[in-house]
Amino acid sequence: MLVPIQTLFEAHLHVSNLPRALAFYAELLGLPVAASFPERGVAFLWAGGPGKSMLGLWDIGTPPQRLELHLAFSVALEDLLKCVETLQQSGIQPLDFNGEPTDGPVVLAWMPAAAVYFRDPDNNLLEFITMLHDPPRPDLGVVPWKEWPHMSRPNDRVHTGTAMDSEMDLGRRKQSVNAPQIRLLGISGSLRAASTNTALLRAAALVAPPSIEVAVWEKLGSLPHFNPELEGDLPAEVREFRQHVASSSGIIFSTPEYAHGLPGVLKNALDWLVGGSEFIGKPVMLLNASARGTFAQESLIEIVKTMSGRVVHKASRIVPLLGKSANAASLASDPTFAETIRDGLTIFSNAIAAMADHEQGPDEG
Repeated sequence: MLVPIQTLFEAHLHVSNLPRALAFYAELLGLPVAASFPERGVAFLWAGGPGKSMLGLWDIGTPPQRLELHLAFSVALEDLLKCVETLQQSGIQPLDFNGEPTDGPVVLAWMPAAAVYFRDPDNNLLEFITMLHDPPRPDLGVVPWKEWPHMSRPNDRVHTGTAMDSEMDLGRRKQSVNAPQIRLLGISGSLRAASTNTALLRAAALVAPPSIEVAVWEKLGSLPHFNPELEGDLPAEVREFRQHVASSSGIIFSTPEYAHGLPGVLKNALDWLVGGSEFIGKPVMLLNASARGTFAQESLIEIVKTMSGRVVHKASRIVPLLGKSANAASLASDPTFAETIRDGLTIFSNAIAAMADHEQGPDEG
């Protein structure tokens, strides 16, 4: 046995009309869109949940890797790292993303996943693939595996499955001494699965500069109804929420507007913070997925100020997403979007550093 195969991970189909096919598979069959690249005429959808298995839809004339359609098999990372040598010993030529001979796996950074390609006796293209636990980096495209640990974020753990792990961790710890990290908590005011506000925050996490980490809190719906009588014995969900707020360098809010106001789920979460000290003095950045949602933004700003938060207006951004895909990877692949959000995150990071240095500013312009 060459490599122990876990599951069939990936399959691809040619389609004559990509938007129509997306409507069928995403809306009718309910497969979540993993990424969409209209300029390439391709979209990927998760099956069984993110990272479980994937379906690729290709407009006729746009095959993957500039080659024919292929099958991908999920394998363990340690087996993937050994498979190049195993394939060669079996007389099979390992291939890279572009179908060229290779001496190591490649990383599809937008997922991210490590992969090795090869052909069967009938010249069908096959792939061994392993999903990685590192943050997606759609800006990197496809990179050699040996370069991935150095190109992914400095403080992120890249599990190589080799003895290099401890040495790489030590190097990262040394590197991080002079590289202060800004850890931001993203909070969406929407519980919708296809929320553009949530997608906006997830995309911000994808395009953030290496010194900034954005973690999106997606358990707002689990918070119980606010009850001030429970302050002495907080529910576990509230304690967890407050801990995340306390440990973050700043908060990014992105919320829809309902009836000229904030969604109840977001106001409920903010009410749970009033009785604690976690939010006091916390820097806040606002992302707005609609230029028309001004009432909710104004209401949120007033609430944040009342709770002694610090709104950094210069970092806040309006990114109109009406009619656009509520998919983080697709948004992050848009150069204009990426630059707009990255610029806001950089300004926010600098403002946080200035506040920490000078302990100043009720409201940072």
